[in-house]
Amino acid sequence: MKVSVAVLLPLTRVIKFLFPNANLVPVGRLTSLSLEEISGLISEANITGTLARDTSMMLEGVLRFGQLNVSQIMTPADRMEAVNIDQDEDKFLEPVR
Repeated sequence: MKVSVAVLLPLTRVIKFLFPNANLVPVGRLTSLSLEEISGLISEANITGTLARDTSMMLEGVLRFGQLNVSQIMTPADRMEAVNIDQDEDKFLEPVR
């Protein structure tokens, strides 16, 4: 599976933020890489010390996030409950206790 610009654009923005002085490859050239290849590059950068472990984990998370469906992230409105902000805290917590 090839990676879309919609996935890579946020990823490159995160990288540019974390490494403002890095010499980065333009997004257009990265779109020819698969998710597995990009993941491999992130892993390699982690192993060589180019990226810290927490940074590598965050970037891997960005890649996984791009593969999720909206239903995996958001709660449908009909399954949400609303509370009156002016209501006493004990009153609106009663049903969940």
